[in-house]
Amino acid sequence: MTIRKSIHVKRPVERTFRLFTEEIDTLTIADFAVGAPMVLAEAAQYPIGKYAEITRWYGGLASLPAWKKAIVPLPG
Repeated sequence: MTIRKSIHVKRPVERTFRLFTEEIDTLTIADFAVGAPMVLAEAAQYPIGKYAEITRWYGGLASLPAWKKAIVPLPG
């Protein structure tokens, strides 16, 4: 059996994390995968304050009308 290697498997870190440093006009599965737990960042006291680009990225995601509509507010 022959196993084909995808050229996407060995991407440089800079390319993989470009969503944190560039303006991208479409959402990817990464936005949903990383964005969903970010809803709990403040309540869970995630130490993200020192990561300005992650904070900026999530701020943009959280400002989308569809994202606001989908998020259920935390009690309390």
